Amino acid sequence: MDHTRRIMRIGITLLLAAAFLITAGAEAPAALTPAPQGVFVTMDAVVRSPHSLAVNLTNFADDYGTPQAFFFNGTPVKVVAVEKTMGDYPPEFADPAQLWARVVIGKTEASPGVEGMMPLAALDFTGEPVAEEAPSAVPAKGSSVELFADNGLTGTAVASLPAGTPIAIIGWMKDWAQVSAAGHLGFVRQGELEMDAAARSRIDGAMPAGFDEIQPGYQQKYEAFMNELSLLYETYGDSNIWPLEVKAEASALAARHGFLFTDTVHVMPGEGDLTQEEAVRLAKAAMLSRHGMGGEAWEDVSLSFYHPPEDEESKEWRVNLWAKPGYQNSVVWLSRKGEVQRTLVNESVEAGQGELTPEELQAALEESMRSLSYYLYGIADKPREGDLDKEAAQRRAFEIFTSKEEEKPAETYRTEAEYFRNDDDTRRWWLVNIYDTSFPEGMQPVYQVALVMPDGDPAYFTEHDFYADEIIWLQQYLEFDRLEKERGPYAFWTLEQKAAWDPEYSGLPGQGDIPQEEALRRATEAVEQAYPGAKDRLPALKPAFFFSTYQSRNWQIVFLQPDLDARPTGDEYFVILDAKTGDILDVSMPEQEYEE
Repeated sequence: MDHTRRIMRIGITLLLAAAFLITAGAEAPAALTPAPQGVFVTMDAVVRSPHSLAVNLTNFADDYGTPQAFFFNGTPVKVVAVEKTMGDYPPEFADPAQLWARVVIGKTEASPGVEGMMPLAALDFTGEPVAEEAPSAVPAKGSSVELFADNGLTGTAVASLPAGTPIAIIGWMKDWAQVSAAGHLGFVRQGELEMDAAARSRIDGAMPAGFDEIQPGYQQKYEAFMNELSLLYETYGDSNIWPLEVKAEASALAARHGFLFTDTVHVMPGEGDLTQEEAVRLAKAAMLSRHGMGGEAWEDVSLSFYHPPEDEESKEWRVNLWAKPGYQNSVVWLSRKGEVQRTLVNESVEAGQGELTPEELQAALEESMRSLSYYLYGIADKPREGDLDKEAAQRRAFEIFTSKEEEKPAETYRTEAEYFRNDDDTRRWWLVNIYDTSFPEGMQPVYQVALVMPDGDPAYFTEHDFYADEIIWLQQYLEFDRLEKERGPYAFWTLEQKAAWDPEYSGLPGQGDIPQEEALRRATEAVEQAYPGAKDRLPALKPAFFFSTYQSRNWQIVFLQPDLDARPTGDEYFVILDAKTGDILDVSMPEQEYEE
């Protein structure tokens, strides 16, 4: 999947993807200028972090915190592409352009090496040597070790490294080290390396909190695993409520492909383990004794039985108790023999905080009673003696509304009210919905008030900022709809109209930018070169022009069906050109981009 895309707008909902290359005039080395027709010229560089001894290699741009591997300064790389950030660029590299390099490391005739993404600012193209040397090691236990072509994919050996062979560690990943030894580049299992304290300290100092489960080279295997796993989701739905048998099947499937279904391995209980019925009974008893939540609180239950990947003996139960309205979802962990390990009330509480005290439980319950969700899902009921009747509740809610919001004539509003109670009948309320009928049916903003009986105290009402934002959004939507009816589809508006409607993304060409006619000529040539048969299709399509000023100045031209609503059907073409140089930055078919 190409993660070098940015969003542009056609109407409000049309999203078209765009690939980016480094453009001339940027503050990058001149050699990074794209080759003709947007073909990137492979370049040699070395890893040189401005602030640390190693740089992370990621699967996609902006995954820097969870890398596939890390590589030490001085490691040679080949840059095969340069891509834009997806919005989460690591700030420590202080690159205003927030660019990523796709690199290949350690590729030889015998080894495919690895491929991934690094921040462009972490690479050096000057050819100057890096002072730091890679951490060194030797084969462990005084014996020889195998040097492999890859990190476990094929088991192909490149060489045997005798005892005492100096091994330079250039990269470190999950279970494997990429190394240089005896004139070869390849991979060694980490457990077969012996190193001194200084080398170990350098590795530990660069170690991330965790590695990406999709290791270098394993993308196709992971895709195959996910394709099979998706069949389980299609059959059984939400994995949170899968039966034990299905969770165990998913873990077994993951193991066959070399992955984990979750961060633990799900299995079926065996001889001597609790039965599922016993686990549920013990979990409910624990919630009653510890938190005073009895059987009336629970609507459903789901189970997991699992162990850590490296410790099959440390199995435990997780019992999810799904609550009825007015109660909180809870979790109980049990040992395989039935001892209560810990409990958690309300899954929104961070794991690891331990069980809630009665005071904390009461505070959490009171907090939930200030939220709309509490009052949306009560049990339908009828008012009791002494409660406000429906008309009085509507009047009280409207008074609250008009004290918080700008009032229109009373006939502008439509008011509805429903009466509810909680599960144990300790709280009753009217939920009043106030609709602004000046907006079209189906788009009317709603202001909601929950009045607790018998006195009608407001336990909840819609926040002003939320309501005001909804009004603004609806007004913009209706104005956009009006303009499209007046002018036609947004794609075919003039550049001036687009710039006025969406100034954050759209602008007008200026001095030094290629004119629209030249941009169209180049875009047409690029489509005809990229797609056989396009020359016959283009005369039936109408070009829509966008001039983007977001981050960089680009012409964006989409060839669309003129007799439709200007949304892509799969037969259109999308071209991005550098507004200054006219270089083609991307040629694609939007529908194909969505399917990647």
